[in-house]
Amino acid sequence: MKIRFVTKQDASMLLSLLEQLVEESGDREALENTLEMLEQKEEYGLFGAFLDGELIGFVMGICCQDICGACKSFLVIENVIVDKKFHGKQVAQRLFEELERWAKEKECYYAILVSGMIRERAHSFYEKMGFTKETGFRKYYE
Repeated sequence: MKIRFVTKQDASMLLSLLEQLVEESGDREALENTLEMLEQKEEYGLFGAFLDGELIGFVMGICCQDICGACKSFLVIENVIVDKKFHGKQVAQRLFEELERWAKEKECYYAILVSGMIRERAHSFYEKMGFTKETGFRKYYE
């Protein structure tokens, strides 16, 4: 398994993977345009796990600048997905290890993520990776 940044050329594979996460079809053109834009932004880490050229896992990290205290950066983690065929194969662990290495290079001092209440298996994984449960809130804008 190889971990590397995901690029516009990986859009078709990423779209299929993301459809497992959100259970709805995505817009390939919009995804390609977004990936192309994010490739230019160093505060975004788009990490993919590839096996024999196939994208089998993905995680996105965003390095955000804080204004409190010493004004250090922190990491926001989003869109964590591993292809169902590869659950339990340490794909997510490898993705998180690479994401955390990248975040430390960016001098992030903590990481946050939000996970849906029913994703208990994912919650167990996050705790295994050192995350603690805290209260969080989410609001969607339509």
